[in-house]
Amino acid sequence: MKLLIAFSPLIVLIFFQEQISCFYLAKSTSSGYYQDGDFVIGGLFSLRMTLGGHLKPKILFKDKTDTLDVVHVDLTRHYQHILAIVFAIENINKDPHILFNMSLGFYLFNGNFIETKAMESSMGLLSGESPPIPNYTCRPEKTDKVVAVIGGISTSISTQISRVLSLYNIPQLHPFLQNSQLGRSSNEENVVNKEVSATKLDIFNYQSLQSGTKAQVKVGEFVFESHSVQHLSLNDKLITWGEHHNQSPLSACSQSCPLGFRKTSVEGKPFCCFDCAPCPDGEIANETDMDQCIKCPEDQYPNKQRNQCLPKIMVFLSHEDTLGAVLVSLAISLSAFSAMILGLFVCYRDTSIVRANNRNLSYLLLISLMFCFFCSLIFIGQPSTVTCVLRQMIFGVVFSVAVSAILAKTFIVVVAFKAIKPGSRLQMWMVMRLSNVIVCCGSIIQVCICAVWLGTYPPFPDVDMHSEFGHIILCCNEGSTLAFYCVLGYLGFLASLSLLIAFLVRRLPDSFNEAKTITFSMLVFCSVWISFIPTYLSSTGKTMVAVEIFSILASSAGLLGCMFLPKCYVILLRSADLSRKKFFK
Repeated sequence: MKLLIAFSPLIVLIFFQEQISCFYLAKSTSSGYYQDGDFVIGGLFSLRMTLGGHLKPKILFKDKTDTLDVVHVDLTRHYQHILAIVFAIENINKDPHILFNMSLGFYLFNGNFIETKAMESSMGLLSGESPPIPNYTCRPEKTDKVVAVIGGISTSISTQISRVLSLYNIPQLHPFLQNSQLGRSSNEENVVNKEVSATKLDIFNYQSLQSGTKAQVKVGEFVFESHSVQHLSLNDKLITWGEHHNQSPLSACSQSCPLGFRKTSVEGKPFCCFDCAPCPDGEIANETDMDQCIKCPEDQYPNKQRNQCLPKIMVFLSHEDTLGAVLVSLAISLSAFSAMILGLFVCYRDTSIVRANNRNLSYLLLISLMFCFFCSLIFIGQPSTVTCVLRQMIFGVVFSVAVSAILAKTFIVVVAFKAIKPGSRLQMWMVMRLSNVIVCCGSIIQVCICAVWLGTYPPFPDVDMHSEFGHIILCCNEGSTLAFYCVLGYLGFLASLSLLIAFLVRRLPDSFNEAKTITFSMLVFCSVWISFIPTYLSSTGKTMVAVEIFSILASSAGLLGCMFLPKCYVILLRSADLSRKKFFK
């Protein structure tokens, strides 16, 4: 009994359904344009546009709403689209090579740019009758063959159509796609060909004409090539504004980045919101709103505004520079002073103070010091292959001659006071010959080091583009750094040996004893070159060259002053006292 009561409403509902299976919701409307086929393509078009200021009635979902049409504008171009579809389908059916033993049909409706009519047409296409019957198929021979629907000339109409068709899983074809990447339920991804032509959208302005009618006026266009390449052109003079606006609205989250700045994204905000950051060192931004700055070439540098690359200036230690002119003047003056002392020693060559400790060694030492001052001039000027090779070689050889001469003098002091019997000319002659051997051997070893340097990895002209901002430094690359420090190390060895021997015999009798002067001169020489190494390594460009020139001049001047100024004082100011003492003896 309970089961009968439960199924009674269902039996009544089924019976009532059979009686009203095709009950129409409204009066007859357009039944569409139908042509049968094995496969049917649906189409929803808008052949007319309704204009006017009518009020849309309130929709209560109780009765069928009617649209009050005031003005109709026929859209002949859309009618041409319908004819094109019909023509294409008929030609496909006529060609047996396209669809063998099958035919295409169509089912076309008109929506007149009205959302309600578009929905009615969609339901009519699904039910097979007009007016439509929702959720029912009255003409299955029509509806079961529908494979896709072309429609949605505007966004709003396309949305309404898709809401109806999606319920029955019927594909809808749009004029354009909004995304080039389409996902599937199977986690597969289809990518639309990105090489298709760009999307072009016309921008219209609705304007009221003098006759009272309204018309659309094209005022611009928008071309979409990709997410990063978009073009908007707008003619403000053709636009008719409303009461509350008189210019194009400005839609920008951030101000435009000026020249010399690049855009940086802001976390948590859309891509149109950004900050402006100045370009880093060595880069420029020569356009506004640049995403990345452009790096200047190596031979150019950015200006202060960082919007333009300027050519770098080539610099080197020139004779025309203040520093170069001072060093040249100092080198020439010291070499001239050495020549004067040499002339003084030649004039007083027969005096005891000049003859002591081998005057020939004194002449050789003065000449080598003179060349030491002159060799610093090779370091000044634009570097070339010849000057780069000569300046280090001449510096090493000339200085080795000078220090070897001082070492020979030190040896003579030791032998003269400790190893030679007074009056032994043979032994003194042997000592003189041995001093010459010391000078020759000391110089030849340095020549061999320089020859190996030239044969393996000689110095060469080079450019430094990074040490000084805005400058290209023309300099000499020493080639083999090891060979360069071997030259300095050998000079340090000779100087240290002379200093050690002179220090050990510093307490010998003072008469014509050069041990003290040699000690002081070697202390100055070693101090200068020990200070030179860290200063040279921490310098760049013209400063590096100036440091080496100053070390050459300072060490040579130290040798000249400590070794010969006391003797010059004795020769010029105390020569009378020495002659008087010699006369009384």
